[in-house]
Amino acid sequence: MGLKLVHLGTGAFRAVYRIKGTDFVIKFLTDGFFDEHSRDEVNNIKKLAKSKSLRPHLPRIHYYDPKLGVIVMNYYTRYNKTRANKPHPARAYGDITWERVLISDLIKELTGVNFSDLWDENLRMDKNDVVKFVDVGC
Repeated sequence: MGLKLVHLGTGAFRAVYRIKGTDFVIKFLTDGFFDEHSRDEVNNIKKLAKSKSLRPHLPRIHYYDPKLGVIVMNYYTRYNKTRANKPHPARAYGDITWERVLISDLIKELTGVNFSDLWDENLRMDKNDVVKFVDVGC
């Protein structure tokens, strides 16, 4: 009796399966690849987790086998721009999206500046389409 797996997809380095009846996925290396990709992913998640602002956006890894490159993590539904762009529940005012909350939180964490005024009116673009923050008073 083994685990029942449902194939979710295969990328350049790994195949991903949902473990049926659970909220977990398991990632296996595809043939011919070494463990570098899995190792790098686990190490990068650990490094990024040092940022308080990024932690809520990182997947939870429950198991990692460095010899086989197998990773077990939570299952997350596919990104949906409509759902993701609902007003952030932590901000009771306006239409501040998760991206803007993350930018604001990272700026606060890295610089100590409370920069929460990321409304469309306070964002502009230069000739090269680079977004500029034009009102950083709060």
